[in-house]
Amino acid sequence: MTLRNLIAVLALATGCATSPEPAPQPPPAAPTAAPAGALLGIREMTFFERDQPQMHLAANGNLEMRIVHFHAQVRTVDNKFLGTLAADGTITNAIKDKVAHLAADGTLTGPDGKVAPFKLVGETLIVDDKTFTIDAKGMVAKNGAPVDPPLRVEGASDALTRRTALLALGFVLGTNGPSVTTQESGEAPTN
Repeated sequence: MTLRNLIAVLALATGCATSPEPAPQPPPAAPTAAPAGALLGIREMTFFERDQPQMHLAANGNLEMRIVHFHAQVRTVDNKFLGTLAADGTITNAIKDKVAHLAADGTLTGPDGKVAPFKLVGETLIVDDKTFTIDAKGMVAKNGAPVDPPLRVEGASDALTRRTALLALGFVLGTNGPSVTTQESGEAPTN
């Protein structure tokens, strides 16, 4: 179900579609304060490529990525659980095994001691000789210029949440380039 369809269903279910005046909206929820010493800010975030949602971080730290597969010209979409991020920099898998840890110096190390091919320095992700940042509007820049295709993160509103978003992007950017969608096989249909 698309976001537009979900909104329409919710509007019909709540009677907003026939109401002459919209009901007052509650104020947006304030971000939860990060614990003292936190390396990451965990809150709801959605990652968009162009205007299509590609990854989502839930308020509980669960990170999922939208995977688009093409096989024999048939397109399927799945959400893949990537792991759970915690404010202390710990990353766990589906069975809660610790699979990586972000150190205070911005290096990500796996349980085997191997260091990830990217590093966080403040609010900057460094992958090889490239730097990635997120501006106040959530737009991702590479070496100071907007990435192509455009990437945007909703919910990365302060230094800790931007670091969290950059860490999540590091999983993808460190291995697949700037696009967060993948093809399993075959050719993508043209839109």
